[in-house]
Amino acid sequence: MAFTWGNLYTRFAQQVMDGTFKSENILGSLNDDLLVMAPFGSAVPADTAALVGARRQDLAAGKAHPFTGPLKDNTGVERVKAGEVFPLTDLGKMNWLVEGVVGQPR
Repeated sequence: MAFTWGNLYTRFAQQVMDGTFKSENILGSLNDDLLVMAPFGSAVPADTAALVGARRQDLAAGKAHPFTGPLKDNTGVERVKAGEVFPLTDLGKMNWLVEGVVGQPR
């Protein structure tokens, strides 16, 4: 995935010039112009590229979610039960590290 900031910065600049800019929390998705799938290199097998492309479509369509449980924190405590979804809007409130991450939350 690659972030594409150009359109967002252009929008901000236009809002500043128009006097309409206001600070906001922006959470982009695969359905807007903030995030694009970078092209695969020649070392990536075609079936792998197709699998990733299909998964991308499922995420964009809302058929899949990147944070679906079960999810445990790095101390072994289950934070999201099997089949439940951790909402993207709660990422800023997350005060734990996911299983496999070494360290402690601040």
